Amino acid sequence: MAAFLTQKWTIDVEETSKELVDIQGKKWNCSDSRESYEKSKMKPFVTVIKFMMQDSLTKIAQRSLLKFVKSIEWRSPDKVDLISSTKVENIFQRFSGMDKELIE
Repeated sequence: MAAFLTQKWTIDVEETSKELVDIQGKKWNCSDSRESYEKSKMKPFVTVIKFMMQDSLTKIAQRSLLKFVKSIEWRSPDKVDLISSTKVENIFQRFSGMDKELIE
């Protein structure tokens, strides 16, 4: 996951941003003043990119958490029978194919 975020995802966001700026037909000069940035169309564009990145990270975190929860549930017994103080029986039931796909 870390490799994906630091390599492919970051590069994809950067390339997409550059393409969108180039489509507008204007180049952004990084040495322009903060005031000109605040008044330009670039600020809303960068804000949209920021929200898109936050949304992507949120979805990645949610999927990761769901997979983690499912893996814990999958390894936990469905029922625990306490037969005596020295004997415990864990009962595992099979998961459906859909649950196995979520874990993998």
